[in-house]
Amino acid sequence: MIAAAPSAGADGAAQSLNDAREFAVRLDFTDGTAGIYRVGPPLLGDVDADGDVTASELVAFTDCETRPNGVYSEGCAALDVDLDGDIDLADFRVLQALLGEARDGRPPGGGEP
Repeated sequence: MIAAAPSAGADGAAQSLNDAREFAVRLDFTDGTAGIYRVGPPLLGDVDADGDVTASELVAFTDCETRPNGVYSEGCAALDVDLDGDIDLADFRVLQALLGEARDGRPPGGGEP
């Protein structure tokens, strides 16, 4: 049985997601084991999967850019931020807008929010 109750975030208000915008749920399995699992959305443009969009993603863009309708390597998929199958200047414009975003609300590169 899955039971999830709203939790309080940093501001104390009830919410379904924690401060890292993750949903946490306890799962009880038929073999008697249980676990708590966290699920969160991917952060568009976060190529190195460190939870933020920084200058390192802009550098990666230069290695991943394709011509419209071109092919890019599997490691570059996070840079196809408009999800049209290529990595071009349209993606770069969105990536620039995402610069400084972090999944958990902390400043880019770590530290306290």
